[in-house]
Amino acid sequence: MSTYSYGIDFFDDATLETGIDTLLTRARKKVDPYKNVVDPFAILFQAAITYSKISNWQRLELARQSNKSLTNALGDFHQAMLGKLPGWESTGTSGGLVDLKHPLPFGVRQTPTLAEVKNKFNTMNASGQLKQFETFQDILRIPEYKSYTCYLIQVIQQAPHDDIPWKIPGRGEQENIRIISAPRVYALSTGDDQAFAKFLRAVIQVLEQRHGLTFDVEDEHALTDLLARVPGFSH
Repeated sequence: MSTYSYGIDFFDDATLETGIDTLLTRARKKVDPYKNVVDPFAILFQAAITYSKISNWQRLELARQSNKSLTNALGDFHQAMLGKLPGWESTGTSGGLVDLKHPLPFGVRQTPTLAEVKNKFNTMNASGQLKQFETFQDILRIPEYKSYTCYLIQVIQQAPHDDIPWKIPGRGEQENIRIISAPRVYALSTGDDQAFAKFLRAVIQVLEQRHGLTFDVEDEHALTDLLARVPGFSH
């Protein structure tokens, strides 16, 4: 029997805990500061920029590699969790036309939906955006998907873009190729405008209870300030 201990009703405990455990396992994988040929110039300038001792370069390199692992793991985490929302399914991380499918009517156009998930607005450069846009165009030419809408879902946006045509340089607008924020997807999928904020709170609880995160009043204030700087996030 499913349990719901973290203040949300759209992910049960097992789904949320498994998603977070998987992310942390990937992000904590062993890193090697000597994986690449050492660049002494980079080490010198990095030490100057961060006001660190050169003897600490290993720690800095480990932090850099760990952050890269975390960034990659976060994208898969958000894809997996979005795929567990009502009406959605993830295609997994082994490839496929897109990351997510929603076979029932969704969004402004109320059509079945295919979606690609990106953790941040700057995950793709200009050529990557063009390639993704053209991929969506190709998908929508397939008879099976002609009535669908393709979405780019962004977790962290530079500015709020919620269910509007995706505009990229060199391509005209198409009503069936759109951009939307993850908070908006959570809201539309659950019927709760605060669903994404509640999801964030639930993640904090899991990290506290299962992974040793400490979260005090000072952290609360810091998080509130941080969220105020992220478009589309509420707290």
